[in-house]
Amino acid sequence: QEEVPLPEKPTASPYLLGRTPSQHVLKSLNDIRSNDLEEALSLIPFGSVLRLFDFMLVWLKDPTTTPRNVETICRGLFHLLKVHQNQISVHSPLSKVLLSLSTIAKTRIKQQRDAIGFNLAAMGYIKREVETNSEAPLYDIAAKLEEARLKRKRLAKKR
Repeated sequence: QEEVPLPEKPTASPYLLGRTPSQHVLKSLNDIRSNDLEEALSLIPFGSVLRLFDFMLVWLKDPTTTPRNVETICRGLFHLLKVHQNQISVHSPLSKVLLSLSTIAKTRIKQQRDAIGFNLAAMGYIKREVETNSEAPLYDIAAKLEEARLKRKRLAKKR
């Protein structure tokens, strides 16, 4: 009986710089300046948008996706939905992906909103603690620091 050799593992593309295709697309998306993101996404043809929706679903499901990435993904998702609304409405196989995207995006956005609310509450608590433990209110301290900076700038200009 003849043994069949196992196929060789495909070599990674040097164009991806050691990243998976999903990681590479996310990195490329994050490299686009925030002001240009919508314009860049508007140029993507609908066939590629369908693949991008699949990537977005994977990224949003991944718990290691950073909050910055979640924001970029959601901004891109909402813009693509707006731009390709007519094509999406007649493309029935996309409904399951969009339903999943909607559910997971709402969950991730709620998580970020809760984290921001928690952080704001913690900052308020720290501010109150500093104000009760110091002789001057926190805004007075900030004003004094700003005055000191301005004095240093004026002295540096005179020299």
